[in-house]
Amino acid sequence: MLRVENLVTRFHTYDGVVRALEGVSFEVREGEIFGLVGETGCGKSVTTYSTLRLLPSTGRVHSGRITLSGESLLDASESRMREVRGGEIAMIFQDPLSALNPVMRVGDQIAESVWLHDDLPDADAVAVRVEEVLGEVRMPDPAGAARAFPHELSGGMQQRVMIAMALAGRPKMLIADEPTTALDVTIQSQVLQLLRQLKQEAGLTVLLITHDLGVVAELCDRVAVMYAGTIVETAPVEELFSDPKHPYTQGLLAALPGASETLAPVPGRVPDLLAPPSGCRFHPRCPLAVDRCRAEAPELRGDTRQVACHEVEP
Repeated sequence: MLRVENLVTRFHTYDGVVRALEGVSFEVREGEIFGLVGETGCGKSVTTYSTLRLLPSTGRVHSGRITLSGESLLDASESRMREVRGGEIAMIFQDPLSALNPVMRVGDQIAESVWLHDDLPDADAVAVRVEEVLGEVRMPDPAGAARAFPHELSGGMQQRVMIAMALAGRPKMLIADEPTTALDVTIQSQVLQLLRQLKQEAGLTVLLITHDLGVVAELCDRVAVMYAGTIVETAPVEELFSDPKHPYTQGLLAALPGASETLAPVPGRVPDLLAPPSGCRFHPRCPLAVDRCRAEAPELRGDTRQVACHEVEP
C-alpha cells in the first residue's frame, strides 16, 4: 500500500544542514501492522511527516519516491494531498492534549474531519457519525464525550478521541506516532488492543511509530529498525526478535531489561546529523566495523529479511 524508496530529507538551519534522512526505504503491505522502531531522534516522525508532506518550512525532501497504492505523493498537488490526509492516510499524533484544540468540544473537532472527508447531508447526520466513531473506539458514553472539552477527559480517553478523529474520514491507512506515550501501562494495553481490533474489524493498514520494542513484539507483523536517519534492518517481527542480524539491532535487544543479568548499553553516542559519520552511520559504535564501513554506506539487501551491513548477510 505504501512504498518509500531512497528518501532523503534535510533541514536547513542557521547551524547548517541537518541530514535527517539518508536513503530510507521500506514498504507497508495492505492489511498489516508495520512497525518503525528506533531511539529518539533517529528520524521516525520525520519519515511520516515527509510522507504526508507536513514538514516545517526548514525541512525539505531532497530526493526519493513515496507512493500510495501506486500514486506518487511527492508529485501530487496540494489539493490532492488535502484529500489524502485524513481521507486515505490518517495520523495519530504523539501528544493528544497538545494536538487537540483546548477551546473546542471534542465532538466539534471530530465533526471537522467528517465534514471534510465524508459525504453526509446535514449536521444531524454528522452528529450521528461523530457518536458512531466514538463508539468504534470503545469510548464510554460517546454522546457525553462529544460534549466534553479535552481537559475534561483522561489521557486514555484523549488518545481514543485522537484515534476517532483519524477514523472519521474512513481512511485506508493509519499512522500511529507513539500512540502510547505518557500513558500508564493499563491504558497502553487498552490502546494497543484497540488498534489490533480496528485492524481486524475495519481492515486498516497501520504504520506504528515507536521506540518501545515491547509494543512492537505485541502488535506488529513486520518491523523496520532505524538508526540516525537510515533503515538498518527489516524483518518479520518474530524473526527480528529471535535472530537479529544487524549489530545495532542486536545491541538494542541486548539493552532490554531482562535480556541478561546486567544491562548492556550500546557503546558510544548517537551521531550529530549536522556532521554525520562517513560511510555507515553506525560504524563508530559497531564491533564489526572495518575500513569499508568507514568509506562506503551499505545498501539494504535481502528479500523478506533485509539488512544494511557490509559484514552481515541478510
